[in-house]
Amino acid sequence: MINVKMEDLVKIYQNGKISVKALDNINLEIEKGEFLVFAGPSGSGKTTLLNIIGTMDRLTEGRLFIDGEDVSGLSKDEASEFRKEKVGFIFQSFNLIPVLTAYENIEFSLDLMKKYGAKEKRERVESIMKEMGILELKNRRPAEMSGGQQQRVAVARALAKQPSLVLADEPTANLDSKTGEAILDLMREMNEKKDITFIFSSHDPKIIERGKRVIKLIDGRTDKEKASE
Repeated sequence: MINVKMEDLVKIYQNGKISVKALDNINLEIEKGEFLVFAGPSGSGKTTLLNIIGTMDRLTEGRLFIDGEDVSGLSKDEASEFRKEKVGFIFQSFNLIPVLTAYENIEFSLDLMKKYGAKEKRERVESIMKEMGILELKNRRPAEMSGGQQQRVAVARALAKQPSLVLADEPTANLDSKTGEAILDLMREMNEKKDITFIFSSHDPKIIERGKRVIKLIDGRTDKEKASE
């Protein structure tokens, strides 16, 4: 089953009178349940591509389909609603809300969807926290957690709504090597257990090594692809 499909995808940014082509005719299909990495140096277009897949940025030309739905022309409000339902995000800076506990940060992603009652929200949050071994953190705020604990909460927040895909932009950049590897192993486990597509943007060798499929970007174009077990 095709989860994400890109057809002749182009992204051009205007820098004054200068046009910068960040993405240049990307054609790619990503199947459901993949653990895929967009790799490449800074300026290669990998983060731009991740943002477009997540409907956080609009493409200039081409078409983008997610679960068979053409999301290329969504308005700002439509894209926001789409993200709430379909996409989970994991950021290098964790992006947890400081005044909320770990439990409340995860619950907030469900609140935004406005479709779950109190009992179902509680069951979903507690279930994913147990799966990820962070239930003991439920009453702690971000300032009371380590970086690795915060990122585990961020992963749980992304997974709680059972999204179609999870997008992770350099998720280990602010973690030490050992903690980063543990977080990656946890995400790989969740990927295999829940059959949720994970797409990374990274130049971190640890992430690239764990990718089931690695697509290298250079100057906004796909260059080489590597598949691994």
